[in-house]
Amino acid sequence: MSTPFTTRNSTCMLNRQAKVISHFQSSIVRKPRQVFCPRAISSKANMGIEYPGLSEIISNIHKDKIKTVIYVTGGGSQAISWLLSVPGASNTILEASIPYSRKSFIEILGKEPKQYCSADAAMDLAKAAYRRAANLSDFYSSFVGIGASCALATGTPKKGPHRAFIALHGSTGSRVLRLDLAKEMRSRSQEEDIVSRALIQLLHSITANEVMRKNSPSSAIAAVAATVATAATATATATSYP
Repeated sequence: MSTPFTTRNSTCMLNRQAKVISHFQSSIVRKPRQVFCPRAISSKANMGIEYPGLSEIISNIHKDKIKTVIYVTGGGSQAISWLLSVPGASNTILEASIPYSRKSFIEILGKEPKQYCSADAAMDLAKAAYRRAANLSDFYSSFVGIGASCALATGTPKKGPHRAFIALHGSTGSRVLRLDLAKEMRSRSQEEDIVSRALIQLLHSITANEVMRKNSPSSAIAAVAATVATAATATATATSYP
């Protein structure tokens, strides 16, 4: 049988427990977290995959089902992300890699290039990608290798030119697209956007039109260069590779 003293003590203890519980509950009710949104960083952000017609171009690439392995270094990596972001990427992408360090670059080529950003280096990457695609593809599959070697804007002013070489190698030949970008005109992300769109356009030129398997591949590559140059106000030239 409880006494008035014990009852009062029990009541006090219950009140204290209720206050502690109430305080604990209020402490765990936090304000909603602010979700990080890249688009909120700057209103001048690149359009990326939302660039007019880009998603449709990539969708057409996937429908053609020409397989590819892509090796890019120094720039063009956004193209990989864009290709993977559109449904049907498994019809196109066998493998994609970014050999950014010199050691990784040399490991893929099996040798050290004379110049890391050059038409020859890009073509060596494309040929290495083509050999890799051959190993990963079924016997009757169509496939190409793509390589890109770039020197784009960095945190400190670059002494050399801003440029990119994008090479494509297939069973019927090789082609190189060269992009020369005016210095101090664009940010790194803007130059990356240009190079990545050029890579997508180059891949599309051989899937939609089969220019590597038909006539005048050089003129088709030149058309890609002209399109990119017009859209990006960049100087662009196309070269047929022997």
